[in-house]
Amino acid sequence: MAKSYKLEDGNYIDSGSISHNRKKLKEVLGKVLYEDQTGSKNTIQLTESVAKFSYIEIYFAGVQGEAYYYDFNKIDNPNNKNINFITAISGSSNLYFVTAMGLISNNSISLSNNRRVYFAHNSSAIFGTEAQIYITKVIGYK
Repeated sequence: MAKSYKLEDGNYIDSGSISHNRKKLKEVLGKVLYEDQTGSKNTIQLTESVAKFSYIEIYFAGVQGEAYYYDFNKIDNPNNKNINFITAISGSSNLYFVTAMGLISNNSISLSNNRRVYFAHNSSAIFGTEAQIYITKVIGYK
């Protein structure tokens, strides 16, 4: 759906006629395929197949306690790809690496091996198996 925008000179322009590098503005801006503010640590369902898009951005959060630490991956030609999620969180006396593996396939993204490892101030490494990566948003670009 095209929108009209008022220019400084008082004229209006229709967003359907705006292009960038020969692509319509709506394609350049992307389409939200999934969004959940708290995120999901399980398989998510997308509103459209990623096969229709040249790349996607997957926004995710590494969670430590009640705090969310955000990051994103940009994936070209995303359909049927294995991906890796990783983010680092620095605590008061520990350093956490939060990781998960993912599979992008048509209308879904599945997470597996979702866990964290942290290094305590005394240099010991502790591995956790609790899920710590949550997908919060997916945007597709044509």
